[in-house]
Amino acid sequence: MPVDPTDNEPFFPPLSAAKPAVPMTEKRAVAGQVHYSQTFRDALRACVRKRRASVSVLQSALGVGLEDAIELLSILEEKGFISPPEGDKPHYLKNLAFETVALWDAEDKATEKDEKYDEALRIVIEMGRASTSVLQRRLRIGEKRAAALIDAMYRNGIVGPADDDRPRSVLVGDAYLDRL
Repeated sequence: MPVDPTDNEPFFPPLSAAKPAVPMTEKRAVAGQVHYSQTFRDALRACVRKRRASVSVLQSALGVGLEDAIELLSILEEKGFISPPEGDKPHYLKNLAFETVALWDAEDKATEKDEKYDEALRIVIEMGRASTSVLQRRLRIGEKRAAALIDAMYRNGIVGPADDDRPRSVLVGDAYLDRL
């Protein structure tokens, strides 16, 4: 498989001469998680949204040529997201495809920064504990939003893990506020 000289990661070269090289395979992160290229993600999302996997879906959604669409379909099949075609029947999407796209959508939504995040961060650091009820009262927000703010702080390494019904511990000091 060819190697992109810029990052030494495997990629599939473009099959149509008019398009630049677009990585389509997965890249592995340090933690062992699989991270797919944006082209691969867009291809799978397009198939899930159209509820079918076909060359025409990929061509219209991604604006790729015939060869690239066929290559993407074979990668989707190889990774287990779609079934192989049976005779005249088209590829069908497996549950893994729907679950993966739902997970990606949830991750994308979780990475969107809440406008109250910085204010909630100040409250949590000043108090030395992270509690959804405190954030609800101080920020005048709902329980679900307060919990989402604390979860975002946990993902960012600001607060510790949940400990039953007790407030979470704060892992950073007041000096962290100076960096905001």
